[in-house]
Amino acid sequence: MKSSGLVHNWNNQPFKRPVDTHKRRKHEDLKLENVQIAQRLEAVRPYYDRHVWKDDFKKHEHYREMRQKSHKDYYETPSKKNKQKI
Repeated sequence: MKSSGLVHNWNNQPFKRPVDTHKRRKHEDLKLENVQIAQRLEAVRPYYDRHVWKDDFKKHEHYREMRQKSHKDYYETPSKKNKQKI
């Protein structure tokens, strides 16, 4: 069995690999980016203009009335027309 040797200058700090440092830095960057995105999303306020909705509804009503006035009743039979004239 091999021995680890007799080294008397132990370092009390854990060994840090460069990959661990890179992963930690990347994780911190992602956390910061997520916080910034969350702040931007919370700052957004909805924009609804009820006046535009009202104007659009008036246009819709106007066009609907125009279509109703120009609509021909194709299901009306000639006998109904004759009865109405009498």
